Amino acid sequence: MGQILVVEDDSDIRMWMLSALDATGHVVSVAADGAEGLTALDAVERPCLVFLDLLMPELDGVGFLSALSERGDRDQFTVVVMSALPGAEQAVRRFSSVVRVLSKPLGLKTILPLVEQYCSPAS
Repeated sequence: MGQILVVEDDSDIRMWMLSALDATGHVVSVAADGAEGLTALDAVERPCLVFLDLLMPELDGVGFLSALSERGDRDQFTVVVMSALPGAEQAVRRFSSVVRVLSKPLGLKTILPLVEQYCSPAS
């Protein structure tokens, strides 16, 4: 099972995702903002998937994606953006690491197929 990183400032959503994804057998790391998320990228095994909120304090999702796009290993990351904001897709369109934009609120039926797609042993 792969490593998953959840970058989300809402502690209820962060802990729900941690619990739900952990129950599927994946190793899950969490970060409360984009700055913590960038630190986590270097502290854990390369995640097969990064779930990223757009609106966060300190460093938001677009700031995280901008910093990620400057890394030499940027093509090794797969990011799913989560947002309740209208226009979220346009805000992240220029970042090649983003494979999906999900509208909040999220449910297991929304996130588990993506985990299966990007974090299966064959991925």
